[in-house]
Amino acid sequence: MTEKIVPDTSIIIDGKLSELIERGETKTDIVIPEFVVDELENQANEGKETGYRGIEEIKKIRMLAEREGLNLSFKGRKSTTEEIELSHNGRIDALIRDMAEEMDATLFTADAVQGKIARAKGIEVREFKTETDLDF
Repeated sequence: MTEKIVPDTSIIIDGKLSELIERGETKTDIVIPEFVVDELENQANEGKETGYRGIEEIKKIRMLAEREGLNLSFKGRKSTTEEIELSHNGRIDALIRDMAEEMDATLFTADAVQGKIARAKGIEVREFKTETDLDF
């Protein structure tokens, strides 16, 4: 069985996932939840730098995945307006955790709370220290 990772919004915005790919530290399938794309799009539409940074990071991840021969896919349904509005309350994070759990994938995050909750639920997690202010 191929290993899979599901990155959350924090690890995308922070740029850590592309760093890992560039250094050859991840050779697994990467599944980006549509929830993450929706959250980044919403942030960009609100004029937030985090949204634009995250969208650019996804483009970089795609380029690196193609170069390194990694399988990159986007899965899941689109977020509802209510879910996006509740994203600051952890609703999108919960949906991302659910996807990682359902896919038996490792959740990659730079969000300490997200990591703690995922571990409490028995989801495999790789948590990274953030070097960026991730004010969503």
